[in-house]
Amino acid sequence: MKTIVSCPSCQKKLRIPNDKIIRFNCSNCRTSIFAKNGKITNDPVRIEINPNKNYNTKYRAARRKAVFLWGNKFVKLGVASLLFLIIALSCYSFSQRERRAFEKVQEEITFSSVSNFLKEYPRGMFRKKAIYLQDSIMYIKANTAYQESCKKSICRCEALLRLMNKKTEYNPKLISNSYEKCLLQNASQSNSFVSLDLYRAAFPEGQYLDSISILDNNLWTTVEQQYLARKTKAKVSEKARLFVQGLLEHSKVNKEDHIYVKFNSHLALEDWEDYSKEAQDLTDSLYAKQNRMLGNSYPIPSASPAPSIKSMLKTNNVDLQHLIVKALQTRLDSILTPNPFKIKHIVKNGSEVSTPATITIDYRIKTLSLELGNIKFPSLYIYSQEAGFSNSRLKPEEVAGLLGTDINDLRVKQFIKQQGGGVHGNFLDYLLATDIHWVANFEVPNSEVKFSFITSSRPNSTFSNVKGKQNAYRLMMESTFQNYALQVAEGVGL
Repeated sequence: MKTIVSCPSCQKKLRIPNDKIIRFNCSNCRTSIFAKNGKITNDPVRIEINPNKNYNTKYRAARRKAVFLWGNKFVKLGVASLLFLIIALSCYSFSQRERRAFEKVQEEITFSSVSNFLKEYPRGMFRKKAIYLQDSIMYIKANTAYQESCKKSICRCEALLRLMNKKTEYNPKLISNSYEKCLLQNASQSNSFVSLDLYRAAFPEGQYLDSISILDNNLWTTVEQQYLARKTKAKVSEKARLFVQGLLEHSKVNKEDHIYVKFNSHLALEDWEDYSKEAQDLTDSLYAKQNRMLGNSYPIPSASPAPSIKSMLKTNNVDLQHLIVKALQTRLDSILTPNPFKIKHIVKNGSEVSTPATITIDYRIKTLSLELGNIKFPSLYIYSQEAGFSNSRLKPEEVAGLLGTDINDLRVKQFIKQQGGGVHGNFLDYLLATDIHWVANFEVPNSEVKFSFITSSRPNSTFSNVKGKQNAYRLMMESTFQNYALQVAEGVGL
């Protein structure tokens, strides 16, 4: 049975049961309304549940929901227990498989079987034991390889070093002892300072330092004997001999194997325009005469002035300086066996060194000039298409004719000596040349022994494969530096 009531808020007519206690919302204004037995009430607190009709109330529904939830908890607990049991059984089965696999590896221990086991069980419970086995196999191979190499030629210690750097699980002390012994045998066989330094660096408090010290003294004695034999043949000056012997003694006592080289450069270049009119006229007459005699149609230098050498050459010649350092190192390596020294180039200003031996080289780059009588004029190279570029050359009788004298005149001989020589192709340009004056000061730390070597160097007389004027000046400078490197090495008996 239903009855019709009005909404207290909007007076909308609503149809509700007349025998139930209900709560509902107005279909028009959505006001929450309480009703009891078909009548609207404003006091929901006093609504009572009819004990005779509780089968369809919210209280009854809540009880059913609670029972359902308790039932769900028991179901979930059962499912969780089952999953845990399955996982436990799986883990047990996996661990048993791993155990059987490791036992199989132990029956026949090989590097491949252990590696395969670690790949299959990278985080297994036998991982550390497997790594221990693997490292022990590696040690046996490395130790055997080093002993076999010692019998053939030079002991090879690289495999033992790799094993040491690996921080092995297998007996690190045994591996360290084997590596130390290998380095000692290598030093005994190799006859080099490098092997001695390698041992000292790896084992600064090693058990074989006394033996290394004896080997070191023997090598220095060999080096001293080699230099004494060479300086006798080379006929070096007494000051140079004293310097090198002082250097060898200092390096032997202080275990110092570096020689530092630093450079100070200066420019005193002259372009064609910087020469006097008299010098330019003399140069024109010399080259005009040479061109007529050779049948060349080259212009005179004044008609085709050489490009500026000032704009193409700079004070900073670090890369060229390194040519000298490299040449000195190569020379030392070739004549001293073993060679204890390493040449180091000091590039930055202010990077001074106090104790090592030092070679300070001051050099002055100027334009190569010749003298004829009292006139100084530029020595020009001819840049040609086929032959690259080369220095001009006059015959003695030609020079004598220019001076109005004979070929026995001392001035003629000096001029001929100053000249270069070469062949020319199709003319492209004249080029100025470089002349470098060198002053090298050699010093031994904590010693009064000093030695200075003063000389000059010039470029080669002929060049090929030239790629432009800039490259031509570059080739001149390179050859001038390289020629000096040979001079300074010979100057100290190297």
